[in-house]
Amino acid sequence: MVIVRDVKNGKVKGIDSGDIRSLNAIVSPNSWYQGCYSVKEISSSLSEWLSGNWNLLDCTQKCFLQGYTLAGMSNSSKCLCTNSTINLSEEQLSACDESCSVGLDFKCGGFSHGQPFVSLYESLGPYITSSSLVVVADHIVINRPVTLDTFAQLGKVYNSTD
Repeated sequence: MVIVRDVKNGKVKGIDSGDIRSLNAIVSPNSWYQGCYSVKEISSSLSEWLSGNWNLLDCTQKCFLQGYTLAGMSNSSKCLCTNSTINLSEEQLSACDESCSVGLDFKCGGFSHGQPFVSLYESLGPYITSSSLVVVADHIVINRPVTLDTFAQLGKVYNSTD
């Protein structure tokens, strides 16, 4: 169990270790989401499809680490890294109707009439880029509670009230 203190109201909340990853996605997609696009043709100098199955958070982080400014999700698990929308055509938001695994409010592409659609996000998203853990004690006694300070750096902070 991890104990998290909300810095705004000082309330303490317990989170099971399996739920820690979900902390990355406690944000509204409105300020991170860039729109729904159809893919004309992918230029290898501006974009690349990553092989394998991806979730939204891992896709955006991988694209950022590879130097791309935008990350796209298609068919809920395909990841596109790009720096430009030149080879993409903006579509109605409703064309990207597949939900992402991180939450129903996040869209991860769509498919209609043989045409795949890509949900585009900024690659510098609300995920943890680095973290550290500090033991707040001179010594540790086995089977006794100990205070840990955890510090996490987010890629970018968004207004979660959008």
